[in-house]
Amino acid sequence: MLSVGGPKGFAHAGAIDALKAKGIDIDCVYGNSMGSVIGGLYAYAPQKDISKQIEDTVTKYISQSKEDAKSNAITGFLVGAGMAVLSGGTFGWETMLGSAGIGALSTERFDNKRFEKVLNKQFNSAKIETLPLEYATSYFKKTSTGVEFTTASCGNLAKAIARSANNPFIFKKTNLSHIDPGLDRAASVPVDDAIKHFEPKVVIAINVTGDPAVYAETRGCKVIEIIVEVAEVENLDTEHLHELYNQYYQAGYDAVFDAL
Repeated sequence: MLSVGGPKGFAHAGAIDALKAKGIDIDCVYGNSMGSVIGGLYAYAPQKDISKQIEDTVTKYISQSKEDAKSNAITGFLVGAGMAVLSGGTFGWETMLGSAGIGALSTERFDNKRFEKVLNKQFNSAKIETLPLEYATSYFKKTSTGVEFTTASCGNLAKAIARSANNPFIFKKTNLSHIDPGLDRAASVPVDDAIKHFEPKVVIAINVTGDPAVYAETRGCKVIEIIVEVAEVENLDTEHLHELYNQYYQAGYDAVFDAL
């Protein structure tokens, strides 16, 4: 079971590798927010190197972001050109180039719909129920009366992950019809939900939130909570992402390997 945690969730990758190094079989995965991302990548291809999968996803996301920026710049240029034509030349090259620049700048670095698109390519449009490992995640769904807690254990994998990871503090200007469940203390480390959904004999809860897990009952299930201590990152940028990943990965690996 993998907690929420934003970039700190990279530690989940190290935790998974530590479990494998200890010879512990992972039968199912329940993760929320960043835990849903790392858990989904692992459940999709448990035989593959999780770090390589994350690297591939990040590379594809950066590439897609550049494509989107280029597309927005072209669209901006065409809008500027249209304004120049309609104005009879009153608006000239400055307008066209300015519109192109605004179009490129309007491309968000972290966009949830782009993230879902990239994941869907990564997963070849896979459905959760077809994965080699049982997998589930959750998110809040906006309703006419408030929000509804939803567990996703079937349907499009990329869509479920994007919804669970849809944190408005990370994905700016995002659609809030489905949002990260991390604001709920119990859902941030979803021990209860994992037990209720899978009914396992043992749950290993990897917690990178900085706060202990809150759960009501274990239903006869043994819960092993491993808290991974990692520092918060104030500004996430692609330039230092590799260094940050290595730091968090190692923290997750060491914490789990030492605890088991």
